[in-house]
Amino acid sequence: MVARGQDVAAHALEQLDSAGASPQHLPGSLTVTFEQPPTWVSDKWRPRSEGGLARITITGPMTHAAVEELAADLRSARRGAAA
Repeated sequence: MVARGQDVAAHALEQLDSAGASPQHLPGSLTVTFEQPPTWVSDKWRPRSEGGLARITITGPMTHAAVEELAADLRSARRGAAA
């Protein structure tokens, strides 16, 4: 279970970086931080937020597909679109 979480966290790092969200991840951690997204993205995904950063913790519901959907929402937000 931990190995799956670390794999998804590494995937999140790549996807959020490609979405321009400036993600950060400590090796071995199941948490990924990134720039605070717009309200509509935060309302949809409910990341924890503090000091201009949002964070997701990789747990059961956070799959590769969910990470890709979050990254797509972040890309849409950068283009000024709302879901």
